Amino acid sequence: MTLLSCEYRADLFGDASSLVDKLPPVVISHNLPFNNSSPASFNIWLRFSEKLDPDSVNTDSVILADSLNNELTNIDISYNDTYNRIDIDGVNDVNYLTRGGTYTLTITTEVSDIAGNNLEDDFTGILTVAASPLIPGNDSISTSNYNNGYFVEPGDHIYITFNENIATGLSTAVILSKTTFTPSPSFSILNVTISGNQLIYDIDDVGTSAPTYCTISLSAGDFYSAVDGTACSTQNVNFSVLLQAVKP
Repeated sequence: MTLLSCEYRADLFGDASSLVDKLPPVVISHNLPFNNSSPASFNIWLRFSEKLDPDSVNTDSVILADSLNNELTNIDISYNDTYNRIDIDGVNDVNYLTRGGTYTLTITTEVSDIAGNNLEDDFTGILTVAASPLIPGNDSISTSNYNNGYFVEPGDHIYITFNENIATGLSTAVILSKTTFTPSPSFSILNVTISGNQLIYDIDDVGTSAPTYCTISLSAGDFYSAVDGTACSTQNVNFSVLLQAVKP
């Protein structure tokens, strides 16, 4: 009785070479450029088309460098096998990124999938660091009434989210004096607090049911970084809410 060879057995089910992964992994989504990062923390992520070899994800293949091409060594690099994602977190010590600095992330061709296929080309992206704490834009405005978007009802909160943890020496009254609602509702209670990187407006009775525009006008130094004490720059942020006098 003659035994079939392994090669011949494979051919019984088709061309064996067609069953071998020869395709290189590719980046299918990411959050770069990462603009106006805090100098103390950031989270860059890149998702790939297939599972990577975890051993290929390391400080030699994932490089974050400053404008002088000096490589940062105080970042945390990890691979998420569930989502085929490389995560780059930082900064994990007191060597903060430079305010106003620009950094280049490079994923080199040393990254490979579990079949040993390497990226065909280096992937590059940009990280910028804000010169001072700031409100990145209208995307940083949210309310506690998530189901109704920008509806604000009695007992709700408006959240103004900065790019980093903040602190202030201003009183609630002074902060509220820098906040304008147009048309002006007859708030019975309007408090403001700070929690981490958020300025939170606690709203009780709104006294109206109308589209309302809100303007936050901050002067330089009104707030400052809770990380390194850098003062905020002058900034005006405008957004709209729909005030609802009575909860349905």
